[in-house]
Amino acid sequence: MKLLLSAILLLTALTGFSAAQESTAKPSRKIDSYNDKIPGSEAEQWHLEDFMKLLVADPGTKAYIIAYGGREDHPGKAQRYALRAKNYLIEVRKA
Repeated sequence: MKLLLSAILLLTALTGFSAAQESTAKPSRKIDSYNDKIPGSEAEQWHLEDFMKLLVADPGTKAYIIAYGGREDHPGKAQRYALRAKNYLIEVRKA
């Protein structure tokens, strides 16, 4: 069975970086996930648009994009997907 590359979008709200403040931070939560079989880049953009709305709504939020590659994927494929998502959010949408 072929494993698919998938991207997972996570949000976490942090109040600060000191050990005392981390205990008051909200826990991370999975927002969305999608795989490389979505029908075209427009579908990926819709996932990222929804993710971006959550980022804009809470400026204290940190975002994580995690991409996993399957056994049959070429080396670097997961990294390319993660960078593409990051670049879309930062450069195109200015999130």
